[in-house]
Amino acid sequence: MHTPSISFTEDKGQIFLHCQPVPGQIPLDIHGLQTLLNDNGFSQCALDAVAIETAVADFNQRTDPFILEIGRRIDAALVVQVAADDMSAHISLTPAQGGKALVSNDIVHALKDAGVVQGFDPGSIVAALAQEKCEHILVASGKPPVHGNAAFFQILITLAGSQTPQPDADGHV
Repeated sequence: MHTPSISFTEDKGQIFLHCQPVPGQIPLDIHGLQTLLNDNGFSQCALDAVAIETAVADFNQRTDPFILEIGRRIDAALVVQVAADDMSAHISLTPAQGGKALVSNDIVHALKDAGVVQGFDPGSIVAALAQEKCEHILVASGKPPVHGNAAFFQILITLAGSQTPQPDADGHV
């Protein structure tokens, strides 16, 4: 679908509809505007349903040019929760809406920033990313400390019997 009196721009993640009404133009409906948004690559963005309804009404009624913000790009969100005992870490993911998606390196960096240094489970990280939206997924765990044995010393060399000099067969010391 192509409507020459409608165009879209994007500024700092915000999506704007620009309209230059033309006398005798064909009326627009919500489905038509959504088709235009899809055709212009904005189908995955967070679109404001009220703003879209307003844009359709204004397109069909107004005669003066107008601009409306109708949506925005939202990057994926990540929340890291480290257990109070520092022995496990969980993540919660919110998917991107037209913005930057997360990759496994983003999660590893966020875990390191939260103080997690080892015990990562790459399989859990990949599975969480595949779900796109998840809550409280275990992605790192530590091994609890165990009590060891008391220290002891073991003699590994033979000790000399006497420290006094001994004469050899010729009587020399």
